[in-house]
Amino acid sequence: MRTKTLQIFLSHSGHDAKMATKIARMVQDHMNDQRYPVKVFCTSLPEDRFKEEVSDKAEKTDKQTLKARLAKALFGISPERSPLEKFLAENINKSIVFLSLLSKKSAKANSEYIQYELEIINRYRSRKRKSDGFNAYRFYVPLIMEDRSSSNINPFDQLTEDLKRVQGLIVDPEDSENRWLGRLGDYLVKTLAPYYYD
Repeated sequence: MRTKTLQIFLSHSGHDAKMATKIARMVQDHMNDQRYPVKVFCTSLPEDRFKEEVSDKAEKTDKQTLKARLAKALFGISPERSPLEKFLAENINKSIVFLSLLSKKSAKANSEYIQYELEIINRYRSRKRKSDGFNAYRFYVPLIMEDRSSSNINPFDQLTEDLKRVQGLIVDPEDSENRWLGRLGDYLVKTLAPYYYD
């Protein structure tokens, strides 16, 4: 009997909030039905929203300085993080698997927060040591949203070169059978199984 609940982080753009919420619920329900208890962390779910109140000025300053802090982080400097960045980083740290929902909309928006989350997971993926009872390596699965529009924007443009090498799954909102969910579920069962007994 698996009593531990493992966390999965779902990164997404605010432009895809409705689909992200649906995916989070579907993945969580599917895995729990398989008796692999998981919590899918998704900031578009009411229970996972960032709760700290910030003024408009503070929020604007936070967005203006995010790129600078991210650039510094790439060169090994540990810049001071905003409360929201800390919140995101802490929840990535709690998660064994990192899913990112990529779409033409999110690529066009070029969200700095998605870039921040992807940079964190890219650094985690380079680690092999044990940390806090879990392997510090994080498993990554890009979820590419099927889009039949004529736009020539490529969702993969949001990823670093390292992350582009990772095999992803096509999520088709019009697929009533949700075949992608079964494939993702099979992967998650194999990936997460050892962590229930760590």
